[in-house]
Amino acid sequence: MDFFNIWALLLPLFSSWYGENYDKCLALKSSLNLDNTTILDVSYVPARGSVKTWHAPCGAKSQRTTASFCRLWGNGGLGGCIAYRDLDYGSAMHFATVASNNGHDGNSGRPKRLCSRSIHTESVIGKQIVEAYYGREHDKSYYLGCSTGGRQGTYSALHLPPGLRPEFCAGAAATDFNHLLHWTGMLARATGAPRPILPSLHPPKLWKLVTAEILSQCDAIDGVLDGMITRTGRVGDKCLSRTQVRGGSQGYSPLYGADGELIYPRFDPGPDPIQGGLLALSDGEFPPYTKGGGKFLTYHGRGECWCLIPSGNSKRVYNLIARTLGTPSLDDFYRLFLVPGMDHCAGGVQGGVAGASEFGQLGGTNRIGVNASSHNILLALVDWVEGGVAPANITGTATGKGKEERVHCRYPMRSVWDAEEKVFGCIPFGL
Repeated sequence: MDFFNIWALLLPLFSSWYGENYDKCLALKSSLNLDNTTILDVSYVPARGSVKTWHAPCGAKSQRTTASFCRLWGNGGLGGCIAYRDLDYGSAMHFATVASNNGHDGNSGRPKRLCSRSIHTESVIGKQIVEAYYGREHDKSYYLGCSTGGRQGTYSALHLPPGLRPEFCAGAAATDFNHLLHWTGMLARATGAPRPILPSLHPPKLWKLVTAEILSQCDAIDGVLDGMITRTGRVGDKCLSRTQVRGGSQGYSPLYGADGELIYPRFDPGPDPIQGGLLALSDGEFPPYTKGGGKFLTYHGRGECWCLIPSGNSKRVYNLIARTLGTPSLDDFYRLFLVPGMDHCAGGVQGGVAGASEFGQLGGTNRIGVNASSHNILLALVDWVEGGVAPANITGTATGKGKEERVHCRYPMRSVWDAEEKVFGCIPFGL
């Protein structure tokens, strides 16, 4: 059985135990005997050290660390792009953290590894290593991922064996991936592919007029002019030629098949400039997961303007599960947060409360200083699972000097500005 999966595991280590943990870490290479697994290297990396991450397709040659950890790099010879900044984030939060290269290194013919097998493998092996290191089984397990990681989390919630399913925080999920690629290709052709985006098609000066018109129509719907849109259903077309309208409308319109079936939803209109640009999900059968008390949090930026994955896709998955289970609300186990102004997984609109889109969803620059479940979606998941406190909303924090905050509502609620209290609140809406 050739998993060909490469992974890293971060075990939180404390400086007062440096000697003991150093020895325990290095001993794992010779003491562990795991099925279908070859440990190529084990190394101890102290807090505020630097872990070498360089691999030709991966970019960065090193990653600074904030917490000591024991790093294991394993398996049968394929390299991998492990997200060490996210591993460091989990370790700094005192989780034993594991990640993989998704079961491949850019080679074709491995869709099953990318889709599900790598997650299954790292879950099995990671938990065995944690038990070997700490001398006991884990108490709880949690999954944190976005984009492809969001899709893998969604797939895993549906298909992993019950004993291996963690609790999930899976953002901006690239579900229905085959249709996503189809739709992206259609959009690329509409904007001039295979050539670069044609200046004559969407010149920057003209596109500024388009985004200004979008804001003039939609910005005030939530009660405040802040450069962000929370409700996007009333945007028209003006000031463009027929060809330009056709290209622009392609991104702001759903893609339908010959029989009228929805292939992929549209992007939400917003203030950002235009960008060119096997794994389908058609299953909403969550009962086996929910019967075990599983919890699933997800989020999606509404500022993904012509970038990668429309937020409408996450709404479509939510509605699919609701229809499958025959219930209008999934609040008991599944909650979706739509984040105005946020780009793909993080970032987006900057400045003041408009840029309050950081809520502990990723490592690296997205780690914020508010270490509370009200402001950190990973901690919110922990509170829901271990304390029974379900997140009614999540508060985002801006990365600028002011550290402004904004409440982000769970779907199907939307945020509106309370002029008297001078805060955002949540009200129901239909999209």
